[in-house]
This record gives sequence, structure tokens and C-alpha cells, in this order.
Amino acid sequence: MPGEALLVEVNVADLSRREWATIVWGVLWRGSRYTLPPVLAVVVTVAVFGMVVAAIWLSIGLSPETVARYEWVFDIVGDLLSAAIGVYVFTRNLRTLPHLQLGAYRFALVRNDMRSSDTRSAV
Repeated sequence: MPGEALLVEVNVADLSRREWATIVWGVLWRGSRYTLPPVLAVVVTVAVFGMVVAAIWLSIGLSPETVARYEWVFDIVGDLLSAAIGVYVFTRNLRTLPHLQLGAYRFALVRNDMRSSDTRSAV
């Protein structure tokens, strides 16, 4: 594409500590805008869900012991919600990773024409 910078493959073993620090800081700092909001969404959603259900159960006269007996339902709902948000965050981060600027570096998808058996033996 015209206007695109030339991509040069860099061997990670050749990176200096300063370059590694730039990359790690870039991923942590710029990547946090993609990871922190979903984590907060999970925490708030599960907390609100738990409080609403607990308030409903207590208002209809169920005892705290009955609520505690069905705690596994809350665990399952929380785990499913966390998994769904985790998959969403992973795919969103995977899509934005090639556009993340890390100083003079950025991640890029590169087509590898080697067969999968050759790839394993090359490492």
C-alpha cells in the first residue's frame, strides 16, 4: 500500500533493554484502555446482579441460608459473564494489536509460507 511504512522483521533477541521497556510500557499503558473497562464492567455487573437477586429473595421471605444453598448459581452466572467479556476483550485486543505504536515498533501479522511441521522445528 502506498503511504505504509516498510516493515522490517526484528529478531527479539536483538532488542535492547530500553526497547523492551518501550514495548512493555506501550502494551501496558495503551493496552489498559481495552482491558480495564471490561474488568470494571464484570465487577459492577456481578455486584449489581447479586444485590438485586439477594434483595428480591429477602423481600419474598427466603432466609439467608436458602440463598447460601444456591450460591453455585451465582458462581456459574458470574463465570459465564466473565468468559463472555473475556472473549470479547481478547478479540478486540487482537484486532487492535497491529495498530498499537510502541515507540519505533509495532506488531504486525506476517504470512508464513512454511508448513506447520517446519515451523515447529525452526524454533
